[in-house]
Amino acid sequence: MSSNNISNEVYGGAAKFGVLVAYIMVAFATIFSVGFIVSGFKLRRKYSNRSSEIKGIVVNDPDCKAHKVILEEQPRVLDKSITSWNCTNVKVSYTINNEVVNKTFSTDNNRYLSKSDNVIVYFDPDNIGNTSLEKDNRAAIGLIMILAGVAVLIMALIRLYLVRKYKFIAVFGGAATAVDFLF
Repeated sequence: MSSNNISNEVYGGAAKFGVLVAYIMVAFATIFSVGFIVSGFKLRRKYSNRSSEIKGIVVNDPDCKAHKVILEEQPRVLDKSITSWNCTNVKVSYTINNEVVNKTFSTDNNRYLSKSDNVIVYFDPDNIGNTSLEKDNRAAIGLIMILAGVAVLIMALIRLYLVRKYKFIAVFGGAATAVDFLF
């Protein structure tokens, strides 16, 4: 066998292996993306509706217990602990659409709540029963998850397209994966 035939055989084998790896990547990227996209839509659907806020007033003395939160991963903070308050049985009175609403909440934040304190109530304008004392960022996290899932799938499909169209990219992908397996 001539060295030209051997090099063509190795080149072709590496290209086929690179295409196979690209297909496997698309399969894993699809599974990952579907999980992220479905989870993102669930977060968006459940938490995205609390877009309005109003002021309310605490009408009782809630049960608040202090607990320390340790900030281990904050190297620039001198005092590595903060006091957080877990308040239960917080009765809040607020007015939505000329209707006075009294509702009991539980909250975990850095503020001690007592009678006559002003608080912000976040609510869904279409469902005034969907309320919370804490601003919820899970809808934004859901959007990030959807975008990440779509981006991963698009990148995997672009890699598959390039590997199928250009043999030298398939060779590099196959060779890089083979080297990863060896080391």
